[in-house]
Parts: sequence; structure tokens; C-alpha cells
Amino acid sequence: MTIVGRRCVARALLAVAIASLASACSKSDSSALAAVASQASPTAPSSPTGTTPTTPTTPTTPTTPTTTVEPFTGSFTQNGYGIHPFTQAVRGPLTMTLTAIGPDDTLIVGAGIGSWDGTKCTLISGAYSDAAKLGWSVTGTAGVANFCAAIYDVGNVPPDTTVTYTITVEHL
Repeated sequence: MTIVGRRCVARALLAVAIASLASACSKSDSSALAAVASQASPTAPSSPTGTTPTTPTTPTTPTTPTTTVEPFTGSFTQNGYGIHPFTQAVRGPLTMTLTAIGPDDTLIVGAGIGSWDGTKCTLISGAYSDAAKLGWSVTGTAGVANFCAAIYDVGNVPPDTTVTYTITVEHL
């Protein structure tokens, strides 16, 4: 006998047993019959309880901060200076370069980066030079803060001479 045939025989015997049980029971026992019949037949699994799973969110890609390039221009005379405040918005690289100076492009001046308190520029140790010339640059990493770019006479500006300059600051 095949497996299919055995299944048919088993079902037929089960049906006969249920019919015999039903005829033997009184009408008051119909609830017991229903309980036996419900246990004899398979039931669908119940749904699990608890919280509904959530779809995982896709992590956002961090944005790369945009570098700001600020050219500061100005002029000063003998014993003078120029100060240009700026703000570093996020921690990252900071570079200041003396990109133009005149009327004599070989003039040696002082230049550097300082901290800005709203009224005064205090040069940062290691971030300035008293021997800056055209092309001089200072680079570092800075946190979020208010800074200033400064240029000043170190005693080399002749009397009655106006020095013009451009300082380029690259920061985040």
C-alpha cells in the first residue's frame, strides 16, 4: 500500500471514530465532542504578540564641511597693522597665506593667526612669523572658535609708505 493510500485509510478511520463518538454522546455532550474534534484537527498557528518590528533606517551619510576661502585685503603704514576676524565653524584645517603685498613685494612683515575676542587679536604661539614675506603661509588644525588673520609692520615699512596686502584664509 502506498503512502497516499495509508493516509486515506487513516482519514477514513478517524472519520468513523468521530461519527461513532458523536452518535454515542448525548446532545449535552456536544461541547465535549467539539473540543475533541478541534483537538483532532490541526489549527493555524497564532500570531506572535509584542511590538511590531520596525524597518531599520538607513544611516545618513555625514556631510563633508565646505571649505571657505576668504581673501582679506587692506593697507597699513609704518608701525601699522591689519586685522581680519573670521569664524571656524567646525573642527578642521585652517590655512593663512600672504598672497599679495605692495608696493614692494619683497617687504618683510609680521603675519599670523590669532584668537579674536571681539575687540582684540591675540596671536597664537607657533601660528605667526615676524619674518613673513610674499607666499608665507601657516597651516594647522583648529577647533570651532573665533579667529583673526593679522599682518603688521615689524620695522621695515619706510615712512610715508602705504603697504597694501591680500591675506587668503582657508577654513571650515
